[in-house]
Amino acid sequence: MKKEIRYLLSFFVFLFVTTNLFSSDDFSYSYIPKKVYQNQVFPLTIASEKYKDSQELTINFNSADALYEEPLIVSNKNGLFYTFYFKANTSSDIITPSFTIETQSGKKFRLNSLKIPIEKIEPQGNFSGVYASKFKLKNYQVSEYNENDLLVSLSLEAFEANLDDFHLEGIKEQNIEDIHRDFANIDGEYFAIVPKSKKELSFSYYNTLQEKFVSKKISLSLKIDPTAEQLDINPKDSSFDILKKYLFIFLVILFIILYIIRRDKFYLFFIIVSAIILITFYMPKESVCIKKGSDIYILPTNTSTISAKTEEKIEKMALDTRGDFIKIEYKEGLIGWVRSEDVCED
Repeated sequence: MKKEIRYLLSFFVFLFVTTNLFSSDDFSYSYIPKKVYQNQVFPLTIASEKYKDSQELTINFNSADALYEEPLIVSNKNGLFYTFYFKANTSSDIITPSFTIETQSGKKFRLNSLKIPIEKIEPQGNFSGVYASKFKLKNYQVSEYNENDLLVSLSLEAFEANLDDFHLEGIKEQNIEDIHRDFANIDGEYFAIVPKSKKELSFSYYNTLQEKFVSKKISLSLKIDPTAEQLDINPKDSSFDILKKYLFIFLVILFIILYIIRRDKFYLFFIIVSAIILITFYMPKESVCIKKGSDIYILPTNTSTISAKTEEKIEKMALDTRGDFIKIEYKEGLIGWVRSEDVCED
Protein backbone atom coordinates (compact mmCIF):
# COMPACT_ATOMS: atom_id res chain seq x y z
CA MET A 1 0.00 0.00 0.00
CA LYS A 2 2.78 2.39 0.95
CA LYS A 3 4.56 1.62 -2.33
CA GLU A 4 1.41 2.44 -4.28
CA ILE A 5 1.02 5.75 -2.43
CA ARG A 6 4.65 6.64 -3.22
CA TYR A 7 4.06 5.84 -6.87
CA LEU A 8 0.91 7.91 -6.89
CA LEU A 9 2.60 10.89 -5.23
CA SER A 10 5.54 10.63 -7.60
CA PHE A 11 3.16 10.61 -10.53
CA PHE A 12 1.38 13.77 -9.33
CA VAL A 13 4.69 15.54 -8.66
CA PHE A 14 5.91 14.61 -12.15
CA LEU A 15 2.61 15.72 -13.70
CA PHE A 16 2.70 19.04 -11.82
CA VAL A 17 6.30 19.82 -12.78
CA THR A 18 5.96 18.92 -16.44
CA THR A 19 2.66 20.75 -16.80
CA ASN A 20 4.10 23.81 -15.09
CA LEU A 21 7.28 23.79 -17.17
CA PHE A 22 5.89 23.04 -20.60
CA SER A 23 2.53 24.71 -20.42
CA SER A 24 2.11 27.53 -22.92
CA ASP A 25 -1.46 28.57 -22.02
CA ASP A 26 -0.27 31.88 -20.63
CA PHE A 27 2.24 32.50 -23.45
CA SER A 28 2.02 31.89 -27.18
CA TYR A 29 3.60 32.89 -30.47
CA SER A 30 1.56 35.80 -31.80
CA TYR A 31 3.61 36.13 -35.01
CA ILE A 32 5.44 33.39 -36.88
CA PRO A 33 6.62 33.98 -40.48
CA LYS A 34 5.33 31.29 -42.84
CA LYS A 35 8.58 31.44 -44.81
CA VAL A 36 11.81 33.39 -44.95
CA TYR A 37 14.60 33.93 -47.47
CA GLN A 38 18.29 33.27 -47.00
CA ASN A 39 19.94 36.20 -45.16
CA GLN A 40 16.55 37.74 -44.41
CA VAL A 41 15.99 39.47 -41.07
CA PHE A 42 12.68 38.39 -39.55
CA PRO A 43 10.77 38.89 -36.27
CA LEU A 44 9.34 36.32 -33.89
CA THR A 45 6.81 37.60 -31.35
CA ILE A 46 5.74 36.05 -28.04
CA ALA A 47 2.55 37.33 -26.42
CA SER A 48 0.80 37.04 -23.09
CA GLU A 49 -2.68 38.28 -22.23
CA LYS A 50 -2.34 37.36 -18.56
CA TYR A 51 0.93 39.12 -17.71
CA LYS A 52 1.11 42.89 -18.20
CA ASP A 53 4.38 43.81 -16.48
CA SER A 54 7.61 42.80 -18.20
CA GLN A 55 9.49 43.27 -14.92
CA GLU A 56 7.80 40.15 -13.60
CA LEU A 57 9.20 37.92 -16.35
CA THR A 58 12.54 36.55 -17.51
CA ILE A 59 12.89 34.98 -20.96
CA ASN A 60 15.79 32.68 -21.72
CA PHE A 61 16.78 31.20 -25.08
CA ASN A 62 19.90 30.25 -26.99
CA SER A 63 20.52 31.09 -30.63
CA ALA A 64 23.52 32.32 -32.56
CA ASP A 65 21.21 33.79 -35.19
CA ALA A 66 19.54 36.28 -32.82
CA LEU A 67 20.40 39.91 -33.54
CA TYR A 68 19.71 40.97 -29.96
CA GLU A 69 19.74 39.21 -26.62
CA GLU A 70 17.00 41.52 -25.40
CA PRO A 71 13.62 41.76 -27.18
CA LEU A 72 11.55 44.73 -28.23
CA ILE A 73 8.86 44.91 -25.53
CA VAL A 74 5.43 46.42 -26.15
CA SER A 75 2.69 46.53 -23.53
CA ASN A 76 -0.85 47.61 -24.32
CA LYS A 77 -4.46 46.75 -23.50
CA ASN A 78 -4.19 43.57 -25.55
CA GLY A 79 -1.34 42.21 -23.48
CA LEU A 80 2.43 41.98 -23.36
CA PHE A 81 4.45 41.39 -26.54
CA TYR A 82 8.10 40.35 -26.85
CA THR A 83 9.59 40.60 -30.35
CA PHE A 84 12.92 38.96 -31.12
CA TYR A 85 14.81 39.49 -34.39
CA PHE A 86 16.77 36.78 -36.20
CA LYS A 87 18.76 36.47 -39.38
CA ALA A 88 18.41 33.44 -41.63
CA ASN A 89 22.11 32.63 -41.99
CA THR A 90 21.49 29.34 -43.75
CA SER A 91 20.10 27.95 -46.99
CA SER A 92 18.22 25.17 -45.16
CA ASP A 93 15.11 25.45 -43.00
CA ILE A 94 15.33 27.68 -39.93
CA ILE A 95 14.91 26.03 -36.52
CA THR A 96 14.10 28.74 -34.02
CA PRO A 97 15.22 28.39 -30.40
CA SER A 98 12.89 27.24 -27.66
CA PHE A 99 11.97 29.90 -25.11
CA THR A 100 11.74 29.42 -21.35
CA ILE A 101 9.74 32.06 -19.52
CA GLU A 102 10.03 32.35 -15.74
CA THR A 103 7.92 34.52 -13.44
CA GLN A 104 9.09 36.16 -10.23
CA SER A 105 7.18 33.52 -8.29
CA GLY A 106 9.26 30.80 -9.96
CA LYS A 107 6.60 29.50 -12.31
CA LYS A 108 8.04 28.39 -15.64
CA PHE A 109 6.62 28.13 -19.15
CA ARG A 110 8.16 26.85 -22.33
CA LEU A 111 7.51 27.54 -25.98
CA ASN A 112 8.96 24.89 -28.24
CA SER A 113 11.20 25.64 -31.23
CA LEU A 114 9.67 26.14 -34.65
CA LYS A 115 10.64 25.07 -38.14
CA ILE A 116 10.40 27.86 -40.73
CA PRO A 117 11.08 26.95 -44.37
CA ILE A 118 13.62 28.85 -46.46
CA GLU A 119 12.28 29.85 -49.86
CA LYS A 120 14.72 30.35 -52.73
CA ILE A 121 14.14 32.98 -55.40
CA GLU A 122 16.00 33.79 -58.59
CA PRO A 123 17.71 37.23 -58.34
CA GLN A 124 16.42 39.89 -60.72
CA GLY A 125 17.34 43.42 -61.77
CA ASN A 126 20.90 43.71 -60.43
CA PHE A 127 19.78 42.37 -57.05
CA SER A 128 21.57 44.11 -54.17
CA GLY A 129 21.21 41.13 -51.84
CA VAL A 130 18.81 43.00 -49.54
CA TYR A 131 15.49 41.62 -48.31
CA ALA A 132 13.36 44.25 -46.59
CA SER A 133 9.77 45.05 -45.72
CA LYS A 134 10.63 48.68 -46.42
CA PHE A 135 13.63 50.30 -48.16
CA LYS A 136 14.44 53.99 -48.57
CA LEU A 137 17.20 55.91 -50.34
CA LYS A 138 17.40 58.89 -48.00
CA ASN A 139 19.87 60.87 -50.08
CA TYR A 140 22.85 60.47 -52.37
CA GLN A 141 25.84 62.34 -53.76
CA VAL A 142 27.81 61.92 -56.98
CA SER A 143 31.19 63.63 -57.12
CA GLU A 144 34.34 63.46 -59.21
CA TYR A 145 36.92 61.12 -57.70
CA ASN A 146 39.65 61.31 -60.35
CA GLU A 147 40.00 61.73 -64.11
CA ASN A 148 38.33 58.40 -64.85
CA ASP A 149 36.03 57.64 -61.94
CA LEU A 150 33.14 59.00 -59.92
CA LEU A 151 32.56 58.58 -56.20
CA VAL A 152 28.96 57.68 -55.35
CA SER A 153 27.62 57.88 -51.81
CA LEU A 154 24.21 56.53 -50.84
CA SER A 155 22.51 57.05 -47.49
CA LEU A 156 20.20 54.07 -46.99
CA GLU A 157 17.46 53.19 -44.52
CA ALA A 158 15.43 49.99 -44.28
CA PHE A 159 13.03 48.04 -42.07
CA GLU A 160 13.47 44.38 -41.15
CA ALA A 161 16.37 44.23 -43.57
CA ASN A 162 19.83 42.72 -44.04
CA LEU A 163 21.20 46.09 -45.15
CA ASP A 164 24.72 45.07 -44.13
CA ASP A 165 24.71 42.68 -47.13
CA PHE A 166 24.07 45.48 -49.65
CA HIS A 167 26.37 45.17 -52.68
CA LEU A 168 26.22 45.75 -56.43
CA GLU A 169 27.63 43.54 -59.14
CA GLY A 170 30.30 44.97 -61.46
CA ILE A 171 31.52 47.65 -59.04
CA LYS A 172 35.29 47.44 -58.59
CA GLU A 173 35.39 49.26 -55.25
CA GLN A 174 32.43 49.44 -52.87
CA ASN A 175 31.60 49.18 -49.21
CA ILE A 176 28.81 49.84 -46.74
CA GLU A 177 29.71 51.36 -43.39
CA ASP A 178 28.24 53.18 -40.38
CA ILE A 179 25.59 50.49 -39.93
CA HIS A 180 23.19 51.36 -37.11
CA ARG A 181 20.40 48.98 -36.12
CA ASP A 182 17.58 49.73 -33.72
CA PHE A 183 15.58 46.50 -33.63
CA ALA A 184 13.69 46.49 -36.97
CA ASN A 185 15.14 49.78 -38.23
CA ILE A 186 18.58 49.90 -39.84
CA ASP A 187 20.53 52.56 -41.74
CA GLY A 188 23.97 52.82 -43.28
CA GLU A 189 26.24 54.63 -45.75
CA TYR A 190 27.24 52.98 -49.03
CA PHE A 191 30.28 54.10 -51.05
CA ALA A 192 31.22 53.06 -54.58
CA ILE A 193 33.73 54.09 -57.22
CA VAL A 194 32.27 53.82 -60.71
CA PRO A 195 33.67 54.78 -64.13
CA LYS A 196 32.57 58.10 -65.63
CA SER A 197 31.27 56.22 -68.65
CA LYS A 198 28.49 54.80 -66.46
CA LYS A 199 25.44 57.06 -66.74
CA GLU A 200 23.26 55.57 -64.03
CA LEU A 201 23.35 53.23 -61.06
CA SER A 202 20.49 50.75 -60.85
CA PHE A 203 19.73 48.01 -58.35
CA SER A 204 16.84 46.18 -56.79
CA TYR A 205 15.83 44.84 -53.39
CA TYR A 206 13.25 42.19 -52.56
CA ASN A 207 10.19 43.54 -50.74
CA THR A 208 9.16 40.78 -48.33
CA LEU A 209 5.64 42.19 -47.85
CA GLN A 210 4.84 42.63 -51.53
CA GLU A 211 6.88 39.52 -52.40
CA LYS A 212 8.48 41.10 -55.43
CA PHE A 213 11.66 42.84 -56.58
CA VAL A 214 11.58 46.64 -56.41
CA SER A 215 13.99 48.60 -58.60
CA LYS A 216 15.87 51.79 -57.77
CA LYS A 217 17.74 53.99 -60.24
CA ILE A 218 20.16 56.89 -59.70
CA SER A 219 21.51 59.30 -62.28
CA LEU A 220 25.29 59.60 -62.16
CA SER A 221 25.42 63.19 -63.39
CA LEU A 222 27.72 65.39 -61.34
CA LYS A 223 25.16 66.92 -59.05
CA ILE A 224 23.98 66.55 -55.50
CA ASP A 225 20.50 65.61 -54.43
CA PRO A 226 19.12 68.92 -53.05
CA THR A 227 17.49 67.09 -50.12
CA ALA A 228 20.75 65.39 -49.14
CA GLU A 229 22.89 66.29 -46.18
CA GLN A 230 26.36 67.17 -47.39
CA LEU A 231 28.56 64.07 -47.23
CA ASP A 232 31.45 66.21 -48.46
CA ILE A 233 33.79 63.48 -49.66
CA ASN A 234 35.01 65.30 -52.76
CA PRO A 235 38.27 67.14 -51.99
CA LYS A 236 37.71 69.82 -54.59
CA ASP A 237 35.59 72.89 -54.13
CA SER A 238 31.95 72.20 -54.84
CA SER A 239 30.10 74.47 -57.23
CA PHE A 240 28.20 75.85 -54.24
CA ASP A 241 31.46 76.79 -52.49
CA ILE A 242 32.68 78.54 -55.64
CA LEU A 243 29.38 80.39 -55.86
CA LYS A 244 29.79 81.57 -52.27
CA LYS A 245 33.26 82.90 -53.02
CA TYR A 246 32.03 84.88 -56.03
CA LEU A 247 29.09 86.18 -53.99
CA PHE A 248 31.29 87.62 -51.25
CA ILE A 249 33.74 89.05 -53.80
CA PHE A 250 30.76 90.81 -55.37
CA LEU A 251 29.56 92.05 -51.96
CA VAL A 252 32.99 93.44 -51.04
CA ILE A 253 33.21 95.31 -54.36
CA LEU A 254 29.61 96.53 -54.06
CA PHE A 255 30.07 97.90 -50.55
CA ILE A 256 33.36 99.57 -51.52
CA ILE A 257 31.61 101.34 -54.40
CA LEU A 258 28.72 102.38 -52.13
CA TYR A 259 31.17 103.70 -49.54
CA ILE A 260 33.05 105.75 -52.17
CA ILE A 261 29.79 107.17 -53.50
CA ARG A 262 27.97 107.77 -50.21
CA ARG A 263 30.95 108.24 -47.87
CA ASP A 264 28.86 106.51 -45.22
CA LYS A 265 30.86 104.61 -42.58
CA PHE A 266 27.90 102.27 -42.28
CA TYR A 267 29.16 100.48 -45.40
CA LEU A 268 32.62 100.00 -43.84
CA PHE A 269 31.11 97.48 -41.43
CA PHE A 270 29.76 95.36 -44.32
CA ILE A 271 33.06 95.66 -46.19
CA ILE A 272 34.99 94.33 -43.18
CA VAL A 273 32.53 91.47 -42.45
CA SER A 274 32.35 90.37 -46.09
CA ALA A 275 36.14 90.53 -46.44
CA ILE A 276 36.67 88.41 -43.30
CA ILE A 277 34.24 85.76 -44.56
CA LEU A 278 35.93 85.80 -47.98
CA ILE A 279 39.37 85.35 -46.41
CA THR A 280 38.18 82.24 -44.55
CA PHE A 281 37.43 80.59 -47.90
CA TYR A 282 41.03 81.05 -49.01
CA MET A 283 42.75 80.22 -45.75
CA PRO A 284 45.00 77.16 -46.09
CA LYS A 285 43.68 73.96 -44.58
CA GLU A 286 45.35 72.39 -41.56
CA SER A 287 48.39 70.31 -42.44
CA VAL A 288 49.00 66.89 -40.93
CA CYS A 289 52.11 64.77 -40.63
CA ILE A 290 51.68 61.19 -41.88
CA LYS A 291 53.98 58.38 -40.72
CA LYS A 292 56.17 56.42 -43.09
CA GLY A 293 54.56 53.18 -44.27
CA SER A 294 50.99 54.41 -43.73
CA ASP A 295 48.29 52.88 -45.89
CA ILE A 296 46.30 55.18 -48.17
CA TYR A 297 42.76 53.92 -48.72
CA ILE A 298 40.50 54.65 -51.67
CA LEU A 299 37.48 55.07 -49.39
CA PRO A 300 37.15 56.07 -45.73
CA THR A 301 36.16 52.53 -44.73
CA ASN A 302 37.87 49.73 -42.84
CA THR A 303 37.60 47.28 -45.73
CA SER A 304 38.50 49.64 -48.58
CA THR A 305 41.24 48.84 -51.09
CA ILE A 306 44.67 50.30 -50.32
CA SER A 307 45.79 52.45 -53.25
CA ALA A 308 49.28 53.34 -52.00
CA LYS A 309 51.65 53.32 -49.05
CA THR A 310 53.69 56.30 -47.90
CA GLU A 311 57.38 55.79 -48.68
CA GLU A 312 58.49 58.31 -46.09
CA LYS A 313 57.11 60.63 -43.47
CA ILE A 314 55.13 63.33 -45.24
CA GLU A 315 53.21 66.48 -44.41
CA LYS A 316 50.00 67.14 -46.34
CA MET A 317 46.93 69.31 -46.12
CA ALA A 318 43.95 67.68 -44.41
CA LEU A 319 41.27 68.02 -47.06
CA ASP A 320 38.55 66.45 -44.97
CA THR A 321 37.87 64.10 -42.07
CA ARG A 322 35.33 61.31 -41.80
CA GLY A 323 35.23 59.22 -38.65
CA ASP A 324 38.72 57.86 -38.01
CA PHE A 325 39.96 58.78 -41.49
CA ILE A 326 41.68 61.90 -42.86
CA LYS A 327 41.65 62.78 -46.55
CA ILE A 328 44.87 63.90 -48.22
CA GLU A 329 46.24 64.36 -51.72
CA TYR A 330 49.23 62.03 -51.55
CA LYS A 331 50.53 62.86 -55.01
CA GLU A 332 49.24 64.86 -57.96
CA GLY A 333 45.93 63.25 -58.88
CA LEU A 334 46.18 60.58 -56.15
CA ILE A 335 43.70 61.38 -53.40
CA GLY A 336 42.97 58.99 -50.58
CA TRP A 337 42.31 58.48 -46.88
CA VAL A 338 44.67 57.65 -44.03
CA ARG A 339 43.77 56.47 -40.55
CA SER A 340 44.02 59.07 -37.81
CA GLU A 341 46.26 56.64 -35.92
CA ASP A 342 48.85 57.09 -38.70
CA VAL A 343 49.24 60.80 -37.94
CA CYS A 344 52.66 61.56 -36.45
CA GLU A 345 52.77 62.00 -32.70
CA ASP A 346 54.04 65.28 -31.34
